[in-house]
Amino acid sequence: MRFYYYLTPLPDGRWALFSSLEAKPMLYPDKLTAMLEAKMHCLRHWEKTGTPCGVRVQARYGKWEDHHLVGGVSEEAGLP
Repeated sequence: MRFYYYLTPLPDGRWALFSSLEAKPMLYPDKLTAMLEAKMHCLRHWEKTGTPCGVRVQARYGKWEDHHLVGGVSEEAGLP
């Protein structure tokens, strides 16, 4: 089982970061800042719980793309 953090673009150009652990999304001014924060949260989650963690980014038409994985088989396979 893997835990995920999700990044979604907002109409005003900011990005929202959320997971099932937070009641409200965290807002960031741009995608790069949001991705860096997501990676940091993901690494901390994995270190604290031992559960593999990933970051998913919402792409066009609502499709989700995996952009970062920590722990588990996927990391060993060389995924970004």
